[in-house]
Amino acid sequence: MAADLTYYTIDDLRLGQRRSDGPGWRLMEFTRCSEAFRDYRSLGVENIKVLGVTNGIQALDLVRCVPVFSEHKACEDVLVMDYKNLPFWHKNPMVKQLAEECVEAFQIRYGLHEFALFPLRHKPEKRLAKKNFRLLNVEGSSSPIRWIYVSGVGWLSPQEFRAIGEKVFSIRRR
Repeated sequence: MAADLTYYTIDDLRLGQRRSDGPGWRLMEFTRCSEAFRDYRSLGVENIKVLGVTNGIQALDLVRCVPVFSEHKACEDVLVMDYKNLPFWHKNPMVKQLAEECVEAFQIRYGLHEFALFPLRHKPEKRLAKKNFRLLNVEGSSSPIRWIYVSGVGWLSPQEFRAIGEKVFSIRRR
């Protein structure tokens, strides 16, 4: 079954499907996962791009680059969770493994189910379990805190958390 799978990328869904009389998005097919990953990475971060898998009959989007915050122009890679609801893909162990590889390779923080984003749970690193936690605002600290969950926003890196905090405090001062 694994030999029957091929991979694809789409450069920007906002362009619409390509027609003979005009421009549209570009679909590229690959026989190797590494080639598809390389092509996906080469596409711009402001594009609503897609990485998926197909068996020649059915296609499944696995990763999509979407704007997570409305004020951001750049998009973020999210894991498309459709494969869990589709029996054909859900039963295929290669798809689950590929989804896990995508999360690792693209450092995915969010899952996309229908039109809702939700934070993916990350496994805590064992080597950090016994370390002391340090304050996030200390310059040069090697804080073991990698993600902060903010209600209504989702999982943020400490840098994003600080940036949002600075933006909120500057608005309140006005």
